[in-house]
Amino acid sequence: MELRFTDNFFVTVSITLVTMAVLGIMIEGPLTAAEGPRNAFQQNEENVSATHFSFTKRDKLISRPPGMPKPGPYYTTLVKMEKVRHFPHDYALYFSTDHARGKGGIWLYVCNGSPTDASNWKSYDQAVADGDFDYLKNKPHANPIFVDTTQGTQTETPHANVIDRTVFMTYHNAGAGHSQSTLLATSQDGVNFARINGDKDSVILDYDPEKDAGNGHTGYFRWRPNPFSGLNARYVGYSLHGGGDNFYGAMWTSNDAIKWDRVQIFDAIEGHAVEGNRIVRRRAMDVNSITPLGNGEYVAICSIGNRSSGGRARVLELYEIFLADDGKTLTRECRKILPNGPPGAYDEEELDGVTSVVIGNTWHLIYVGTKEKAGVNTIMGATGTLDLAAPKSVILKPADQTRDFHREQSVNIGPETQLFVDDALITHREGVVRKVHACQKLDQPVLQATQPWERTDIDRRLYVYGTALPQENGPGYRLWYGASGQRLLYATSNDGIHWDRPNLGLVEYVGSKANNLLDFSIESPSIIRDPNPEDPSRRFKMLGYVGGSKRGYYAAFSADGLHWQCYEKNPVLTGGDTCTLAYDPESKEFLAFHKRSHDYHGATRRRLVYLATSKDMQAWSEPQLVMAPDAIDDRQTQAEGGKFSHFYNMSAFRYGKQWLGLVTHFRHMGPPPEKGPGQSGQDGPIDVQLVHSRDGRHWQRCDDRSPVIGNGPHAYDAGCILGVTNQPIVTENEVWMYYTAITTTHGGYLPKKEISIARAAWRLDGWCSLRADKTEGVIETVPLHLEGDQLWINADGSRGRIIVAVLDIDGNPLPGHSTTDCIPLKSSNVRQAVSWAGHDRLPEHRPIRLSFHIRNADLFSYRVE
Repeated sequence: MELRFTDNFFVTVSITLVTMAVLGIMIEGPLTAAEGPRNAFQQNEENVSATHFSFTKRDKLISRPPGMPKPGPYYTTLVKMEKVRHFPHDYALYFSTDHARGKGGIWLYVCNGSPTDASNWKSYDQAVADGDFDYLKNKPHANPIFVDTTQGTQTETPHANVIDRTVFMTYHNAGAGHSQSTLLATSQDGVNFARINGDKDSVILDYDPEKDAGNGHTGYFRWRPNPFSGLNARYVGYSLHGGGDNFYGAMWTSNDAIKWDRVQIFDAIEGHAVEGNRIVRRRAMDVNSITPLGNGEYVAICSIGNRSSGGRARVLELYEIFLADDGKTLTRECRKILPNGPPGAYDEEELDGVTSVVIGNTWHLIYVGTKEKAGVNTIMGATGTLDLAAPKSVILKPADQTRDFHREQSVNIGPETQLFVDDALITHREGVVRKVHACQKLDQPVLQATQPWERTDIDRRLYVYGTALPQENGPGYRLWYGASGQRLLYATSNDGIHWDRPNLGLVEYVGSKANNLLDFSIESPSIIRDPNPEDPSRRFKMLGYVGGSKRGYYAAFSADGLHWQCYEKNPVLTGGDTCTLAYDPESKEFLAFHKRSHDYHGATRRRLVYLATSKDMQAWSEPQLVMAPDAIDDRQTQAEGGKFSHFYNMSAFRYGKQWLGLVTHFRHMGPPPEKGPGQSGQDGPIDVQLVHSRDGRHWQRCDDRSPVIGNGPHAYDAGCILGVTNQPIVTENEVWMYYTAITTTHGGYLPKKEISIARAAWRLDGWCSLRADKTEGVIETVPLHLEGDQLWINADGSRGRIIVAVLDIDGNPLPGHSTTDCIPLKSSNVRQAVSWAGHDRLPEHRPIRLSFHIRNADLFSYRVE
């Protein structure tokens, strides 16, 4: 069958319909582009070879090793080992078995000299027999050198980079996490690998298929130091996003190669970058090949074919693809650089698992060739050159560029506030930066230790790890707070600033019950009001810490928030000593964000934030690490003269349809310089940063890590912000959080250390904005299916202006809703109605996109009612 794409591109596919039937190749369902087959793929026949990359095959390098299950070697990664201490060879080639449950593992071959010369390679087994690794006292006795039996049953698809003389190797395991998660192991010698968290969870890439596209697969991960000028991250990587017939891919970024943030989900067929219904397989891109072409474009080698994954036969060949400096947008039509071999060749069906290295001016390519319907895999080699001056391929039209998953799916939007803390509902933005906004503070704390039951002559400490809530009936607010000795206290206020201590008559102190003490002793009391309690006597739930011989986190309940009783089973969780209790109305689960301390990422005894969940406050899930400092945090601490960072605690709460968190960043400076009573052995300042999540379980850092509650300028919180209430109080125009304010750094001593309760305030939704300066910025949403018809925005346009266009699903302005129709908004207001010439209503009964155009302005949020 011959396929011709007219205009000026021609390609011949020498596969007959009979052969396609034999191979089981089916072009159906998700493989069909929305517009059908394309007839404008542009490139002259005589220019087919005029590509940037030019390769010649060098035949096979490694056949299926003895003892390796069929189909043999799979998914290669070639690593230069010159920076790995004492490693006796120039290169290591890690590869795996394919879908060999119980028999899987990572295999190692080593090479000196040219990696595309088969005679230069030998197995790890042979290298051990030759004495190459005699310098290692402990080492694997033979291949496979690494099998993860802790998390999952199918160790495969390794990819490795050397970071600070350490080999960081990612791989995936079936059964780890939701379905097929990516994990990380490291090695100092390139042979002995250990999971980063030992027996604890070592998954670094994962997602919930109930909440996202695909079926939970994140395997086949390839990553490297970030080469893209337009991407603000230290590392970038690409993975599969859904296995079987789920063809999506995903892009990830990281600053420490451990904590990864997902940037993009890619469609199976990305625009019209390749002919027909072929698929750009991002997870099969040779990330080492990414090379700048100038003008913000990059070229790379990628496997492209008729399928992305799954058990049916594939036809895969190697192409050069062209990327923008964001690392995700395809800018030009792809060009084939290495086709399948003839029938019977080792790569007659697939060229996959490509990896490369450059020696001098020669590119050495290693890939896995497949023949006989994926029955035989062989590691192949090719050599070639890169000609940056070669003619460039045709530029893709905007409509033909990368389409991510969200362009094909509309998202239901109700009346909830939509913040701009992440890009989950944004398909495109340019000319804007994400800006975190610091709170506004009062000149004085709102509560200080003034009563005799709250203080001594030198000990003046009040804590609010706890909770502030609106009164259930009528105006005013309620506050639960703590004092030294695990005392629990209660206050009320009419305005949120001036707080009264009601005489509760519950606890006798020095012969009188005229005080605001509750008859319950607990530290870090975190309280929620259950919106749907099965038992009204348990309307209020509490989680807090109790020390002593039975120390741990205790659960309690109350009908009114004043009279408390412990649950039957306690303690419910180990750890200590701070915690935050939250409630997820979607899953109807209680979430316990609590502190655990252990060695982590090269530092001893860090404070870290763990999460456990429960339906009944009694049976809790196994705690999972959800928030930990990374290398950026450590560098900040070290730049201030300290050692490393801790996250003391995290308050997490649902806000609209998403979650926000306030994490306390403790910069550990070492022991305190002065000794005194009531102090910690570790000194350093603590401030508060904003983090965010879509489900309350998987958390991400903000682009801007500047504090939302910083130290000072007032003396009462100049040293530390030790804890924050577990949920905000939301008023008509503002959001309030109450926090523990300390005059000294963490290692301060009494009486210099005074601890009080202060209030932080933001404009409504004012945690974070997208900001543009005098150059216009544009923010375009994914397709939205709206439940309302009127658009409101929260913005500060007092220095410039904001206009909004309404687009169809393909990005075209709708009549009467263009930028020229929109009435510019030029004020600062938390609730501004958007209108167009003659009307203020959005189109109904169809998916739309919103396109915000801002200049010298901040856009905080929007909502549709």
